[in-house]
Amino acid sequence: MGLPLWVFIGLSGLLCFVSVVLFSPLDISMSIDTTSGRGPSLRLTWLFGLFRFQPRKRPRGPQKLDMSSAFRILRVKGMGRGVAKLFRTILRRLEVRDLEGEVTIGLGDPADTGVLVGVLIPAGIALSQLTGRPFTIRPSFGGAVFEGKGTITVRVFPVRVLPATVRFLFSMPTFGAVKLVITSRWKRKS
Repeated sequence: MGLPLWVFIGLSGLLCFVSVVLFSPLDISMSIDTTSGRGPSLRLTWLFGLFRFQPRKRPRGPQKLDMSSAFRILRVKGMGRGVAKLFRTILRRLEVRDLEGEVTIGLGDPADTGVLVGVLIPAGIALSQLTGRPFTIRPSFGGAVFEGKGTITVRVFPVRVLPATVRFLFSMPTFGAVKLVITSRWKRKS
């Protein structure tokens, strides 16, 4: 006896859905403008613009970050190396779709500003040549200044980062970190 038709249709539909999720590109756009005071913005676009998500900005207030827990997790044997390897893999899989910017830099000393801008302007020219969009770096000799605006859009296909992500999630350092978090919460409750 074979599979009932409805099971076959259900499995086929699930396979198609998983294929669409894994093989459709995810575009991540970030922009920042220090002159407007609005702060950075992030936008995610999936399935060639069909679905868009922009995280809401939370009101800024006193926030508590438990950095000691984060450092304890990073000190788990092999965790730092695993995070660095995952980060490198994801960076290699990113495709830069759009990059443009305008930055004004000034240090207290005009000579230091000239040296810094002399080093950074060739990098800006190289970025402009690679992306075909302007990336301008301007000096400000009137004092200490760092302001500018810029946008970047990168594209990643989830199927290209899935093996590295799964390998990281099921690694011994991740299990050690999960154990550490559970035991520290258990101790806090008792």
